[in-house]
Amino acid sequence: MFPFGYCTNIHAARTLDDIGRALREFAGPLRRELCSDDLMPVGLWFPNSVLEDLVDVGRVGAFGELLDGLGLAPTTFNGFPYGDFHQPVVKHQVYLPTWAEQSRLEYTCRLAEIMSQLPNPNRRGTISTLPLGWVGQPDSSGFRAQCFRQLTEYARFAESLEIRTGLHVRLCIEAEPGCYLGCSREVREFFVEFFDRASAAERSTLKRYLGVCHDVCHAAVMFEDQQAELSAFRDCGIEIGKVQVSSAVSARFDTCTDDVGRETLRLELGRFSEPKYLHQTMIDAEYFFEDLPLALQRQEAKGEWRVHFHMPIFAKSLERGLGTTQSEILECLNFFSQYESPVDWEIETYAWHVLPDGHFTDGLSRVLLEEARWLRSAMNNFDLQASKPT
Repeated sequence: MFPFGYCTNIHAARTLDDIGRALREFAGPLRRELCSDDLMPVGLWFPNSVLEDLVDVGRVGAFGELLDGLGLAPTTFNGFPYGDFHQPVVKHQVYLPTWAEQSRLEYTCRLAEIMSQLPNPNRRGTISTLPLGWVGQPDSSGFRAQCFRQLTEYARFAESLEIRTGLHVRLCIEAEPGCYLGCSREVREFFVEFFDRASAAERSTLKRYLGVCHDVCHAAVMFEDQQAELSAFRDCGIEIGKVQVSSAVSARFDTCTDDVGRETLRLELGRFSEPKYLHQTMIDAEYFFEDLPLALQRQEAKGEWRVHFHMPIFAKSLERGLGTTQSEILECLNFFSQYESPVDWEIETYAWHVLPDGHFTDGLSRVLLEEARWLRSAMNNFDLQASKPT
């Protein structure tokens, strides 16, 4: 199998037919360009509203036939966005429902059930999910305990699903700046506490069916050392089941030589203040703002700013002095080149439609192919191949 795919949350698909059309128009042709004689993984995103269309086993079967005909393997799902990820304003809505709510558990279990009915040669899969919720829960201790209970219920469901269908589906929590689990360290602390609370028998189940989704962009925004954080997960016995390959915006005000240069860079960065998504901003690993407009209003143009705005992974630099955190992707690949580990790799550049005018105007098919070619070359340089079946 080809070693990676891309996440279909890039497509504004609100029905099952929409998803099918997007796969035919983009994923199928991409697979033919990259690996016409091999299967290509695809990271599927189903909003909750689409799951109603997949209650009918016949529709699931037909969708599986479509994937099979296009040469696509649905090895991973993006279970983070529950609702419409392409509505005019998403912002904080993407973190609802939280993992303390029953609807989040039900949605995730339904995703795992659907995955079990689709063709999957590896007989394993992953679902990435949100880091419990956004910050500011009214009762943080009660919220955490409820999340423990809900995630335990998922692990029990996944165990019964594997017994029934033979498919192992690991749920992978994805740290995101500003969330309840906003960085890798907080995810580790959560898991360590979670495992310590469980009985020995229950701990074994939790470790088999729960793990981490490492988003390279999110870690870069928080100025994390990619290799150190990934090593720490391994040292704690926490499985990394999925990696989302993505890149953040970097503004190096600390390299500007005069006020004119700083102002030019600030104005260019301001063009990324768009209204649909939340663009968390960290400055010099010290000052955090939940959205780029707040940082621009309140902070001087000093130091290095890293912004949660998923940029094309092939881009090392942008317009008028802006850069990206592309080098962090290489650090992540270097870590995994040293270990034999079944990981699902997925490109997740979903912000094409909200890029400022003038950035990457070649059309979605072309830029998807350029991203895939860049990652294939980078993985080959580190001798990373497709994950082997467990």
